[in-house]
Amino acid sequence: MLLSVLALIGCGRSSHHASIAPPPREAKVSEAAARHLGDRISAALGERGPLRLTVTEEELTSYLALNSQSLPLRDITVWLTQGHICFAAQLDVWGRPKVQGQLGLTCSQGKLQVQLQVVTVDGRSLPRLLLASMEQAANDALMDAQVPVRFEQVVVTEGSALIVGSVR
Repeated sequence: MLLSVLALIGCGRSSHHASIAPPPREAKVSEAAARHLGDRISAALGERGPLRLTVTEEELTSYLALNSQSLPLRDITVWLTQGHICFAAQLDVWGRPKVQGQLGLTCSQGKLQVQLQVVTVDGRSLPRLLLASMEQAANDALMDAQVPVRFEQVVVTEGSALIVGSVR
């Protein structure tokens, strides 16, 4: 998949350059924040019943950065803005391109659904066809995940997200 992305970008005729401007705040990586989020997720999933989990962008950035070290990614950053999740990372492959994106999260039939709004690699927007394929793959993975939660709502605001549902 990664090779397909890079090939399409390199061979594409589109010269559309885009940039996702991160908010003027830094999302720091902290082992304590990652551990805190992991502990709260474990505790929330350990009890049946209603779920209300607030996640900060520092916790999410830290958790992803520290738990994705086996992936070819560096400098992962996540910003939670009004209604959107923005992300940036550097791929640790061919020339180390910078990937940025923006997505939305909704709930459908108790599962999370991703809507990829834009993804860029070194400032070049991915073609909509590739974006749709990536979105479908993410949603298929979420549908297949054995998460014991029925998601009802995800509310993303400046700096945090609220996840509402029930643990089965």
